[in-house]
Amino acid sequence: MNTAPTINEKENENMAPDPEFKAAMEKQEGLLSKILDALSNPVSYTHLRAHETVLDLVCRLLLEKKNNKKTKHTNTLSIPRLPT
Repeated sequence: MNTAPTINEKENENMAPDPEFKAAMEKQEGLLSKILDALSNPVSYTHLRAHETVLDLVCRLLLEKKNNKKTKHTNTLSIPRLPT
């Protein structure tokens, strides 16, 4: 039994995306899934350092220098002297 398409079905047919748009959306979805896969997999510190930019390098070295200064000061114990 064939029934006539409803108004909503006709609207959906008319609003179907063109093939170029559909291909572009599928490509973006593929890229997004690759990005999410890459983000969910851990990488080694060496791998991160291999892709380090100059700005990243400067920031990392400054942070390491700052952290080294903090650890030197926190490891020392100062005992106040009593007046004689």
